[in-house]
Amino acid sequence: MNTLENLIDAINNLTAALRAQGGAPGAVITQPAQTSTLLAPATPPPANVTADSLVALITPHIGNEAIKAELGTAMRSIGVNSLPEAQPHQFPTLYQLFQGVIARFAGATPPQSTSII
Repeated sequence: MNTLENLIDAINNLTAALRAQGGAPGAVITQPAQTSTLLAPATPPPANVTADSLVALITPHIGNEAIKAELGTAMRSIGVNSLPEAQPHQFPTLYQLFQGVIARFAGATPPQSTSII
């Protein structure tokens, strides 16, 4: 199974778990043993995740186009096309997904532009 198939499986598992639990706020979703690092949270989300806490989490990173693209992918993986569309019951899941993305890029060297002149 390739990485894309693993990611799709992980997204499908997450979606099914959310639906099975009714997407209840604060719901704990167990993940299968084999998941994408995109879904692995760095730490548990705060008890009461708000739209403001989501914005505070990602704001320092949106200047990096690679991270910004991955944050968008993570968001769309649970059916949210833009952050203002997110519902409060989705905030903890988004927070965890965003933490996973940020953690993957932690310590990574930003792309360097090179001049040919």
